[in-house]
Amino acid sequence: MKPKLRKPDTNKHTGGNILKSRVFQVAVLALVIFIVFSGTIRNGFVWDDDYYIYRNPLLTEPGGLAKIWKSYYAPSFDPQQNTPQYYPLVFTTFYLEHKLWGFNPAPYHIINVLLHIADTILLLMVLQKLGISWYVSLITAALFGIHPTQVESVAWATERKNVLAGLFYFGAILSFLHYQDGAKIRYYLASLLLFVCALLSKTATVMLPVVLVLAAYLKDRSIRKTTFYAVPFFAFSAAAGLVTLTLEHTMVGASGAEWNFPLWQRILIVSHSIWFYIGKILWPHPISFLYGQWDINLHSSTAYLPLIAVLTVIAALVIFRKNLGRLPAFSLAYFVIVAAPALGFISFYMMRYTFVADHFIYLASWSIMLLVVSAAAWFFNRLPLNPKIVARSFVTAGVLVGCSALTAYEVQKFKNLPTLWQRTIAVSPGAWLAHNNLGVIYAAQGQYAKALEHYKTTIELNPDYATAYNNTGVALVLMGQPAKALDYYKKALELKSDDADWIYNLAAAYAKLEKNNEAIEYFRKVVQMKPDDSVAWNNLAVCLSKINRVSEAAEAYRKVTELDPKHAEAHYNLAVSYQMLGRLDDAVEYFKKALAIRPNYLEAKYRLALVYRQQGKLTDAAKLLQSALEQEPEFAQANYDLGLVYFGLGQYENAKLYFRIAENQGIPTPEEIRQSLYGK
Repeated sequence: MKPKLRKPDTNKHTGGNILKSRVFQVAVLALVIFIVFSGTIRNGFVWDDDYYIYRNPLLTEPGGLAKIWKSYYAPSFDPQQNTPQYYPLVFTTFYLEHKLWGFNPAPYHIINVLLHIADTILLLMVLQKLGISWYVSLITAALFGIHPTQVESVAWATERKNVLAGLFYFGAILSFLHYQDGAKIRYYLASLLLFVCALLSKTATVMLPVVLVLAAYLKDRSIRKTTFYAVPFFAFSAAAGLVTLTLEHTMVGASGAEWNFPLWQRILIVSHSIWFYIGKILWPHPISFLYGQWDINLHSSTAYLPLIAVLTVIAALVIFRKNLGRLPAFSLAYFVIVAAPALGFISFYMMRYTFVADHFIYLASWSIMLLVVSAAAWFFNRLPLNPKIVARSFVTAGVLVGCSALTAYEVQKFKNLPTLWQRTIAVSPGAWLAHNNLGVIYAAQGQYAKALEHYKTTIELNPDYATAYNNTGVALVLMGQPAKALDYYKKALELKSDDADWIYNLAAAYAKLEKNNEAIEYFRKVVQMKPDDSVAWNNLAVCLSKINRVSEAAEAYRKVTELDPKHAEAHYNLAVSYQMLGRLDDAVEYFKKALAIRPNYLEAKYRLALVYRQQGKLTDAAKLLQSALEQEPEFAQANYDLGLVYFGLGQYENAKLYFRIAENQGIPTPEEIRQSLYGK
């Protein structure tokens, strides 16, 4: 009889070959991930980072932290009062980071990378707890750590949501598994607390209770008992899910025609999404920030092929369950369940632009990687020893190096907004949002012709995207073509009639064309929708003044002065209107207010002097005109009017002086005054 050999405890490598030490392997894994993502340190902020970080007033204003935590009941998004989504732990980290290093993007990116490394190590520990071999666990964790589909979650500062949620999510699973293995009750309570933190970081973690049940299935534990222990987890999931669904519709805006998909179309979107994601995990090239939407025709038989494939796989898993074991069913079920909130079963805002995005599967992707690595390990284990070692090493190294290189390349995409949108268009030419946003960047740089190219491409790709028509109109106005802009503004409002800013743009274009009646019509609509818009009120007043509707103009200017008490021009124009209406005392009041706001307001000094002259207050008029001329000696009309004032005061020598100056500046002295002066 052969003696029984005890296998070495490979969990306790503390000496000998350091390359076999698990601690060393984990340290190398962490270092590799950091190196692969190190390019993020040179990246700036990109899309949505303004709302989340550098233009988020809640990170800088007193009381901002309290508002971050109170945002869960917000009826609509107001950046002064609440956050774009209710992820208070995420915004709390941003709040604290701003206190430490302001809005320098590098530290935000470094924190994301470090969190991702922590997620990877926790995943490795979870895999070990699930009974997965060290080799399979390590390679699966390595793939999770360096896979190109993870770039969005790590290199995009806004996706702190994913990497922070992952920390609590994997920690909750690990603590729960510890408890099931006989650990004390504190591990169960820790698991529950960590899960709540995960939900407060990103509610896509709502499926964790189901994952706990799946883990029980994989480990052949009592599903009924595990479900009982998971009841509090399900309760927290339901509450968080309800809050998120409400906010997606009210605050984020995921409602309307763009999200109204029939049930069968949603089912087909889900099935397409499942295979898209699996394919992208298996072959992560090309990677795009926006993949776009599929045109799913319910009357086309090919549209049902992904669904048929899903049903076929389910049937195969059931029929061959004894031969396949539990891992394939666990891996595929885990992937679909964890990714479910973003597969299309329910509406979420990004569905407006794309049905799929890499960051949606951050927490789900590892199960497909686990299935592939397990299948590869099964295959390699059936090879003879030497070919097995060579093949396994070659394939493993090739896959990991390839993924690392591609990931490092994709990280560069998040360098800045122009790079992000240019790279997106290069991979996904049909990504209409990328064309629109790149056009906005070109317009901000004054490259209006380039901006127009991208806006028009946006319209060709998505004729119902109202924003592109408005943006085209803005570019045309800035190019000095307001007449051409009118049709684009009207089309934008035809598609979305309730946007006050777009109505304002149309009104402003009419004003530029001196079509004041039309401009007045649309400016009035703006102030009805936004009664506190002082700019719209002011432009309405200007147009009314141009067609001599002085009384109405005065009312509009008065409204501006109420809304913006420091608006010197509005006070001045209101005073001019009162002067034209013969309300001289009111005119004096508002000229004085204009001068109180801007003491060197030359026109206000001059017009107030004229009113004083009308009122017979010649001495006051003379003082103001003298002040105006000290400010601007070449003011010919002021010299002439000062001559008139001095003439009225009987100070003829002074009158002669200023009439003479006015004559030198091109304004002749009236003949009757000349005779009167020089006759005396």
